[in-house]
Amino acid sequence: MKFRYFVSASLIPLCLVLGSCGSDAEEASSTVISSTSNIGEAPSISDSAESSSAIEQSSSVDTTEPIESSSETQRAYDIAVAMKNVELSNYIEPGSDHYSLGLRYDGLWNLNEDDIQWQQPKNVSENPDGSIKPGTWYRAMAECIYAFYTSQNYQDDFLDDYGASLPTMFGISEDSSQDTVQHYMDKVKDFFDESNCEASMLQSFQNLDSADTDYDLDECSFHISFNNLADTASEIGITEKALGYSLAAFAEDDADISFDNNACTVDCAGDAISEKMGVSIADLEIDAADKSYYQTMNIDNNDAVWRFGDGWIYGLGFDNSGSSEFIKIRSDMTEATCLRKKCTPFNITILDGFLYALIYDHQYGDVDENGFYMPNLFKVRLGGSQGKTILKHVESYCISNNKIYYTSLDDDDSQRYLRCCNLDGSNSVVVLKEAVYFPYVINDTLLCQLDNIDGDKQGEKIYAVNLKTGARKQLTSERSYDPVLYEGYLYYLRNDCDRVNGKEDEPYKLARVNLTFGDEEVLLDECTNYWIENDQIYYLDKEDKNRLYAMDLDGSNIHLIIQDAYIGGHYIFPNGILYGTLISSYRYDRIQICDIDGTDAQDITQYFFAD
Repeated sequence: MKFRYFVSASLIPLCLVLGSCGSDAEEASSTVISSTSNIGEAPSISDSAESSSAIEQSSSVDTTEPIESSSETQRAYDIAVAMKNVELSNYIEPGSDHYSLGLRYDGLWNLNEDDIQWQQPKNVSENPDGSIKPGTWYRAMAECIYAFYTSQNYQDDFLDDYGASLPTMFGISEDSSQDTVQHYMDKVKDFFDESNCEASMLQSFQNLDSADTDYDLDECSFHISFNNLADTASEIGITEKALGYSLAAFAEDDADISFDNNACTVDCAGDAISEKMGVSIADLEIDAADKSYYQTMNIDNNDAVWRFGDGWIYGLGFDNSGSSEFIKIRSDMTEATCLRKKCTPFNITILDGFLYALIYDHQYGDVDENGFYMPNLFKVRLGGSQGKTILKHVESYCISNNKIYYTSLDDDDSQRYLRCCNLDGSNSVVVLKEAVYFPYVINDTLLCQLDNIDGDKQGEKIYAVNLKTGARKQLTSERSYDPVLYEGYLYYLRNDCDRVNGKEDEPYKLARVNLTFGDEEVLLDECTNYWIENDQIYYLDKEDKNRLYAMDLDGSNIHLIIQDAYIGGHYIFPNGILYGTLISSYRYDRIQICDIDGTDAQDITQYFFAD
């Protein structure tokens, strides 16, 4: 699991987290602030070069469209639809060999030697009876594509093993050049996914001119019509035979597939396809127009020390001695009020005339065995009255259904149960007896990281859990942290390292999963925190001295937003960015506000320090 209140030390000056301040500050000119500090350590300081590799491409690519017999193709994949599991022995006539393979079954005949590989189960241990499932063809083609992109040597590692697949997949020669094969692979790589074939195909079909699709995501039912399979195959970039083999995979989920000459319809629905399609927005019972979900997640994941609301800035300020305090400032900088002295606030929620915030209480707070203050949940009226600590030692919290859901640092890591209490902190009860991290309750759905599920020692995946029924869906495939829900996607930090074998030095990556189709993609190879606003992803680049960058939601169009280095705490809102720069790990240098594109920066430091 990722301990948020230690990780936050990179965005909150370290002296505000430690029970006692450190000694003289390090020079900022030699430091880059990292937000993946180890427990008990100050944020790490590093500069490293980024390495990348790419496949060389040639401009001389053979783009000739493949030509094949449609009548033979029809027979070649009809059998996969008709039969759920077919014994391999039924395909081979007694005494025949692979060079004269023939078949007499339901009218299918003349499977040639190149087609035999699509019938062979790739993992015999998973098919001990030698049976062939309709999706075997599709998964074999997906494996071929994966092998192309991961092979170190085109001839020895790919062509020798998969060259015979190329005529079936693309209608090109089995000894085609790497550049030619790359042209075809780049077109179809999103269509083929060995572990999620139905989702990949359904998503791809939506974007085709030659396919009519009607998807009911609430009921997880799907209807696709192809007027001409040859046109669809050409638009995808594969042969008609390969398309037929791909469509056959739907039969594994009891889909109805029918052919009429060169047209085809596919109808699929039910629990089996629903499980593979991930979770829809409807499943989560989320109002897509409600912006509070992603805003709360942004604030929580970044341990944001400020929040805007009702013409005020609430959050971190400083007294004359430089000690931190909880303040509010009018957005026009004409008035400031102290809400609580000697504390560091973060993760602020505004609800029904009250502020809720986690605070490091430098006066009355408890310190753990590593010398860090343990955060408490503080509640105060917007005007500053009735302020009090309502929960102690809170790791994370969210407010939903007029209840506070939270996890406590008093619980062991393996028993970091989700708890629920009233808005005044009373009547606390355990809601889920599992190790829960990054909890967000949306209606009756808990979105969170669950650790060590069913004995999975890798654990730490993001799940959606129905708190009424207990039903759950795993949303991510790798170790995942800091989820943000935004317009049909779940964004998260991903770590592919092997915790069991002690390899934990892999960098975090920024990724997202499509909640309708379940497919995942990596957007940024190294990322320690991010913030989504105005259809842009903002992130601090530790390789560039923690400057703020932005990119489009699909990871494209990366561009620099703020030139200032060593950015610590920041808050991004629809019209601008409030941020502080650090002169060391221990203290802020300046606090500034700028437009959302980084322009027109104004130094407002003086307003955050008491006169």
